[in-house]
Amino acid sequence: MVTTVTPATLQTILQGGIYPVNSLATDQIFDYEHPILRRRYPSVEIIIDSPESTESTQKATNKTLGFKIFYYSKILAVGSDEVANQKLVEDQILSLMESATLEDPNIILEVKRWTRENVQPDGKIPGHIKSTLQVTVRNIILSNRPSNALLTFDNANSTTFSNPGSNYQYTEVYDASIIYGYNSIEESVTRGPVGVGIPVRFRGKFHGKAIFNIYVKPNDFGSTGDKLNQLNTLLTGEEKPEIGLIFQAYDASSPTPRHSVNTIFRIDVDEVQQIANFNDNQVFRVIGTITRPPTVTDN
Repeated sequence: MVTTVTPATLQTILQGGIYPVNSLATDQIFDYEHPILRRRYPSVEIIIDSPESTESTQKATNKTLGFKIFYYSKILAVGSDEVANQKLVEDQILSLMESATLEDPNIILEVKRWTRENVQPDGKIPGHIKSTLQVTVRNIILSNRPSNALLTFDNANSTTFSNPGSNYQYTEVYDASIIYGYNSIEESVTRGPVGVGIPVRFRGKFHGKAIFNIYVKPNDFGSTGDKLNQLNTLLTGEEKPEIGLIFQAYDASSPTPRHSVNTIFRIDVDEVQQIANFNDNQVFRVIGTITRPPTVTDN
């Protein structure tokens, strides 16, 4: 995750612009900020005012970068024409920034905001117009931090159209639910062992449901039965596959070594939902019926 945008990069982009006559030349575009008394009019100065910063969670990492482009032009007392020319230069700079690729091409947030002010002469500097373009870019990448939940395809306990031959771990899993138990069958009696009108309860059939949200990565796709795009592929006899899974959930607050609860179970996949939320990575939500009681251990 290396920063690719530098003031020199932006200087090269702006030097390729077409500006109004006498408003800005390529040798008046600088990749640094001049001392006030040595500033040229007109000129452009570029600074990185918010160096690359990150905010990471177990779900994702936000990467942000911010820079400013200053455009200075001397006030020559020609009124509205100066403002019009100032805006033409601003529009050209903004157009160049809009068409440029800043950082990752999959940026999810890009803010460009102009401000403008008239600076009065003070005996040391001339009166001038100062336009400032504040640019902020942000993108989201999958986090490389340890997850609180690991889901593994259990090759030995799976029956698919094409078993991979070994276990496979899905990299990013969150908001997982494993629900299971036995139904009860009630028999109404006039007087039961507990009391009058209280039905007698007998064990019914086992039932269970598993729901997992999995962030999609390239390795999660393929041609074998463990891959997300193959979980619903039927067997040669047109029967549904049975997927063996190992779910390892860690206690987020536990010290090192982290305490975990491990659940081994099998599911009949009911559905796979492909979810693409705005400004987020693509998610596959896998919903399945647990076919037999799980084995639960701690570590």
